[in-house]
Amino acid sequence: MKNFRKWFLSGIATILPIGITVLVLIWVFNLFDGALEKPMIWILGRRIPGLGLLVFVTFVILVGMLTSNLIGRKIAQWGESLLSRIPLINIIYNPIKDVVTTLSNNKSKSFQKVALVEFPSKGIKSIGFVTNSSFTIDGEEKLSVFIPTTPNPTNGFLVIMEKSDVALLDIPVDEGIKMVVSMGSVMKENIDIFKEDIF
Repeated sequence: MKNFRKWFLSGIATILPIGITVLVLIWVFNLFDGALEKPMIWILGRRIPGLGLLVFVTFVILVGMLTSNLIGRKIAQWGESLLSRIPLINIIYNPIKDVVTTLSNNKSKSFQKVALVEFPSKGIKSIGFVTNSSFTIDGEEKLSVFIPTTPNPTNGFLVIMEKSDVALLDIPVDEGIKMVVSMGSVMKENIDIFKEDIF
């Protein structure tokens, strides 16, 4: 029985990540393919699986091409400026725009460093990710640190801390995310802390 239990758990550990990945991919496919299903049926007279997703990807690439030149950028900036001033719409649009811009900005240090901080109380250490290191409050340099929940790292807490209270770990961000998602079961045996100020 011990062997059967071991084999079963080993099988689950192998199949579950693959199964979840496949389900997510199917969900993404159905989401974008289904969004254009009715227009495609109206134009072509029948449903062609995958065509909606292909049209969506092509549209995204075309928008990217257009906004890569000066005229396209000006038009996009005008549209963004308009949306950012419309009541109610700007409440949704502006925060999303800020997050997307931050994540796509290669020069930004957002989500580039894994940190160890005292949270939620003194003496308790939590894994966090430095999201901003270039601002001051009342003339004092601060760090904003995002502390994700586990096993879902998309939720969490944003805390503003003194630089001296943040210990930066010498591991890549993806490894830090693995630690959070695995609830600490996937960790290096020895993790070093940066001794010097790398900001």
